[in-house]
Amino acid sequence: MRKAYEYQERKAQVLNEALVRCDAYSGIVKPDIVFFGEAPQAMDAASRVTANSDLFLMFGPSLTVHPTAVLPQYVGGPVIVVNQGHVETASPRWLRISEATNAFFARVAPALGLSTVGE
Repeated sequence: MRKAYEYQERKAQVLNEALVRCDAYSGIVKPDIVFFGEAPQAMDAASRVTANSDLFLMFGPSLTVHPTAVLPQYVGGPVIVVNQGHVETASPRWLRISEATNAFFARVAPALGLSTVGE
């Protein structure tokens, strides 16, 4: 069963409780992310989309969690990695930007005619 919650609706619980439970089904509310060691949904579709991409941007990846860590290796076009820390399987063909994501966007947004959050 699935029930969706907006973050603002559950923010206090997420910040103050070890486990957040669903009001309707009493199950544990889980964010829509892939946890370490958890199998991702739609990996086949992600592989196809990745293989057909013209440009692949990654923000904050360590590329230590498999099988998603192999996705950038399917890309035929340029791969850009923005990460302040170590990237496990980085290829020498990739453009590697060693910078925090927020700092990167603050620097790049004006060139794109965009404003950053909070402006």
